[in-house]
Amino acid sequence: MVDDLADTIPPDPNDPDVQETITRGESVGHDVVPADTLIGSRIGQYTIRRIIGSGGMGTVYEALQKSPRRTVAIKMLKDGFQSPKAIQRFEFESQLLARLQHPGIAKVYESGMHEGASGNVPFFVMEYIANAKTLTEYAQERKLSTRERLELFRKVCAAVHHGHQKGIVHRDLKPGNILVDVSGEPRIIDFGVARSTDSDLLVTTLQTNVGTLVGTLQYMSPEQVEGDSNAIDTRSDVYAMGVIFFELLSGQLPYDLRNAAIHEVARVVMEEDPTRISTIDRRLRGDVETIALKALAKDRNRRYQSALDLEHDIERYLSGDPIDARPASMVYRLGKFTRKYRAASISALIVLCAIIAGGIISLLGWQEAERQKALVIAERNEVEARNDILDESIAGMLSDVMNQIRYLGNSANAQRALIDMARDNLDKLVTEDRDTPMRRAQMLSAWMRIAKSHINMSGVGYGSAEEAQSALKNASELLEDIDDSAIEDEKIRRAIESMRLDHPKQMAELARMQASSLEPGQPRTEFLEAALAEYRKRRDAAAAYGAAGGDEIKSVDVQYSSCMGMGNTLVELAREDEAIVQYEQAREHARRLEAIDQKNRTRRLRDRAICLYALASVQPDTLSTKARSQLDEAIELTRAIIALSPDNVRRLRDLAKMLALRGEIRLVRLSDIDGGIGDYEESIDHFTTRAIESPMEPVSQSDFQDTVQSMMTHMASVARDEDGRRIKDLAVTQLQCIAEAEAKGGRTQWIEILASLQAP
Repeated sequence: MVDDLADTIPPDPNDPDVQETITRGESVGHDVVPADTLIGSRIGQYTIRRIIGSGGMGTVYEALQKSPRRTVAIKMLKDGFQSPKAIQRFEFESQLLARLQHPGIAKVYESGMHEGASGNVPFFVMEYIANAKTLTEYAQERKLSTRERLELFRKVCAAVHHGHQKGIVHRDLKPGNILVDVSGEPRIIDFGVARSTDSDLLVTTLQTNVGTLVGTLQYMSPEQVEGDSNAIDTRSDVYAMGVIFFELLSGQLPYDLRNAAIHEVARVVMEEDPTRISTIDRRLRGDVETIALKALAKDRNRRYQSALDLEHDIERYLSGDPIDARPASMVYRLGKFTRKYRAASISALIVLCAIIAGGIISLLGWQEAERQKALVIAERNEVEARNDILDESIAGMLSDVMNQIRYLGNSANAQRALIDMARDNLDKLVTEDRDTPMRRAQMLSAWMRIAKSHINMSGVGYGSAEEAQSALKNASELLEDIDDSAIEDEKIRRAIESMRLDHPKQMAELARMQASSLEPGQPRTEFLEAALAEYRKRRDAAAAYGAAGGDEIKSVDVQYSSCMGMGNTLVELAREDEAIVQYEQAREHARRLEAIDQKNRTRRLRDRAICLYALASVQPDTLSTKARSQLDEAIELTRAIIALSPDNVRRLRDLAKMLALRGEIRLVRLSDIDGGIGDYEESIDHFTTRAIESPMEPVSQSDFQDTVQSMMTHMASVARDEDGRRIKDLAVTQLQCIAEAEAKGGRTQWIEILASLQAP
């Protein structure tokens, strides 16, 4: 043991155990019999040699055991502090330690009672750790590398996890309670404030007063600082491990608490974000910082859920594998793989480069791809559904390619890869002599894939309307030639039915793509009317399909999306009254889908939320109770959806748009200035985040620019220019790095956007 094994602070007079001692007329802070009088005396087969350390109510001695002959440590309750509660707590600690059999936890050999000057005094005998150092002292004195510190910390994690498996929460983990012996093996000590989750020990556990802080403040989790004993579980120890992790690697605590009063320390722990460890040591940026931030999450549900999870992520980092604490993008995984298997990965890189040839591979593009991964999941599901109509060889090829691009999102790279995949399929099919329903279905699927990918790429700044139009024309000709009634294979027939319903949607999206590509002032009506006709055709076909006994979910879903498409197009044509009719019909379809499609609850909730937002935004009187109620409901629904699927970046855009509309209504129409500013501030924060994550997407650019400009105009109209500038300047500052990175690639969109927002 070492001298600081036990804290040397005097007992707290407010401690319930000390209070009980005071009421018995005994002094506080002084033994009735001084602790050093025991030196040289015997307790059973143990001869006391010296005092190792002394805390508020206990003393730890070094002693020599007679048999087996060895040096041990004896922890004994001080004379004069033998209140029933103090004895109960002391015995509880010995019981806990006795249950823990792990090389990373100090062993307990024996417990008993010693007859002291004021009665029986409890003690327990435990392992003596010769020449030990605290965790941080050991790392500093041995000048351990980052890798060596992480390997050492993993052992601590394993020991903490063992305690958790035994139902014990330590509640006071800190470097001073983790000793390292000369061989580099750590031991956890001092379970004096531990808490058992087992009922057999709970009934004998001394419970601290409600709201009393138990532990060392700098290492306490927010729920411990708050004093809610019911909220404290093993994840509180995980938080403390996060603080230790941070300190062990950086030499500093995650919060600057020097000279802070206790109440200020508590506020910081509960409210402020921890320092990023990379600002202390840039070598710790990336995965190490991500691990630290996850362990230090204020919301215990967002932390590692166990010490074992934390250990495993450190192990993954040390092994060069992707950590779980970060959404594993394809680029991130590839980078890990390349560093771990540098030579072997060269051929794999060549294959991957062939898949994404022609795509824009830049830092911004990769970032966008990672953040939009949620979109490609839907694309993948659709491709996998289409695989049912493909023969085994082509289906296998599709599966392999999808495994490569599944983390690229709806980016240009992903869509180009899908186009290349579809064209490869077509090349194979064209060389076949046989003309079978399977072959036609395969060719139809490939043409539809090419068209859809080009249309989708228009949303991220790429895509060819001509290529999409040509592919849809070829698909249309195939659909005309196929006689569904002559197809015996049910899977092929269902796939073709689905593509018949999808074709007019792609035609409508193509028309809207063409309309949006026109220069300002050019007539768009022709394209928008064409889109409207295709949506109407699709809606009617879906209704007929359902009436004929087709899949109800498919039928209603297609009718819903067709009505929404019609409503959006009618708004662009400035025909709001007709748009309201379509949105109301879409809302009825959304309600029906919620009832019949329980497997896709999140998607169906979003359908309803989008309908409500569309209705609120197109109402002639946005001040009406109906419109405001619709918008409020849409916002609350969207918040719930984000909670259910936090990784879906499109849902955050939904919320940002809704908040911007409500901010405008509150600010300008309702004179709810603070409410309007709050909505605008949150909206712009979300749009800024999305712009950082998907900077190349034109929608991200226009969303950000339009909302900031609208906010500034409306703030000025209510004489809150200063608040507007504050919100704008914060957003612009965050996007400066994007503009600078973009400029290096020869693009100027963000530079121009930020310059326009800074103009007087």
